[in-house]
Amino acid sequence: MVRSALLCSWVFAAVFMSLRASLISASLEVEETEGTVHALGTGASLTATPEKQAAMRAFVDQRNKFLAEEKRLAAEVEQARKVAEEEARLAWVGYEAQRELDECTIQFQLAETRAEETAREKAAEEKRRTLMDAYLIQEACVHTARRTLRDLQQRNVTTTATTTLAC
Repeated sequence: MVRSALLCSWVFAAVFMSLRASLISASLEVEETEGTVHALGTGASLTATPEKQAAMRAFVDQRNKFLAEEKRLAAEVEQARKVAEEEARLAWVGYEAQRELDECTIQFQLAETRAEETAREKAAEEKRRTLMDAYLIQEACVHTARRTLRDLQQRNVTTTATTTLAC
C-alpha cells in the first residue's frame, strides 16, 4: 500500500514535471473560438464540449497563474541578487575606506613621531649652540680677565718699581 502510494506520487511528479516542461518549452497558447479550442504552436485543434472547454480554460488559467508566479519569483530573486551585489559593493567600499583611514592614521603617527624627533634634535642642537656660545663668552671673559690681570700686574710692578726708585 505504501509502495503503491509512493509509486503513484512519483508518477504524478514525473507527469507534472513533464507537463510543466512541455508547457514552458512549447510556449503553449490556447485560443477559443466558437466551441473549438486551438492549441497554438502545436497545430492541434479540437471541438470540445462545454465541460471540456471549461476544464481547458481552468487549466490555462492555472498555467497562466503558475507562469505569473514564476515571473514574480524570478523578479524577486533578481532584486535580491541586485541588493546582495550592492551590499557586497558597499562592504568592499567600507573596507577600502577603513583601510585608507588606517593607513592615514599610521602616516599621521609617523609624521608626528618624526616631528617630535626633529623638535628634540633641534632643541638639542639649540642647547649645544647655547652652551657653545656660553663657553665662548666664558673663554672671552677669562681671556679678558687674564689680560686685565696681567696689565694690572705689570702696572703694579711698574708702579712698585717707580715708587721704589722714587724713594
